[in-house]
Amino acid sequence: MRKLLFVFSCLLLFGLQSCAPDYFEDNRSELVVEGWIEDNRPPVVILSKTLTLSDKYQSLTDLKDYIVTWAKVSVSDGVDTVVLTGKYDPEYFPPYVYTTGRMFGRVGATYTLMVEYEDIYATAETRILPSPVMENMRVVRSEDSDSLYQIEITMRDESPEKDYYQVFTKTGTSSKQFFASYLGYFTDDVITDGTFIPVFRGKSAMDEDYTPYFKENDSVSVKIAHIDNGAYEFWSTYSKNVNMPSSMFLTAISRVPSNISGALGYWCGMGSLRKNIVISEHLMNGNSSK
Repeated sequence: MRKLLFVFSCLLLFGLQSCAPDYFEDNRSELVVEGWIEDNRPPVVILSKTLTLSDKYQSLTDLKDYIVTWAKVSVSDGVDTVVLTGKYDPEYFPPYVYTTGRMFGRVGATYTLMVEYEDIYATAETRILPSPVMENMRVVRSEDSDSLYQIEITMRDESPEKDYYQVFTKTGTSSKQFFASYLGYFTDDVITDGTFIPVFRGKSAMDEDYTPYFKENDSVSVKIAHIDNGAYEFWSTYSKNVNMPSSMFLTAISRVPSNISGALGYWCGMGSLRKNIVISEHLMNGNSSK
């Protein structure tokens, strides 16, 4: 989940790249909320401001001016309301998060997020659904390379209701931050007996030489999140905008939906399942396929 301010700003810039300077008048920065709460884990919220459109030169190298560090962020479970503590954390990007050790997510509970910043008051609501059930995981060699791999999983659908999922991945141990897996959104329509679902490496906005595949010695954390329909619409649109190639003259970019009232972004409850694997160990144990 690389910082959304960069992505939102770029999408907006691309969408208006042919506009005349008059369109830049009265432009104001908007608050971007990136927040989630998982079962048995505390809430995490990252705040930033969108880059303002201007016909004057703007540097993207100094993003600290767009990180929001002085907001009041609260989360309520309907019984208790906890004010989150803002702190520097180099294992996220941007390296500033709001979180707490006084509240942990519970399956079935509904959580309300409230953000107060300057003259902005933003709210959102989400619910944590039951954790998904994964049956199997394997490593598959890429068809185009002998040294690149993808992960595949099988899942079990235990609910008669329509279910929505988003896969996130994290490579290495230097960061806490998961990134949305390349085309990692799906519904229970694809969960059938023995059907393997591909898991590709997540893409961050700052990746210079991105590949959706993993390398032989990669240590990979896979998070499968059971989410509601609103979060699914957010992640599927976000993923298409970030990952789908498009022509500079015929853009495929569309507005990313948001469940935040008063700001952009998302507040997402996740019934999550995490699995850690080392690609080389799976290969040595025979858990691979060509």
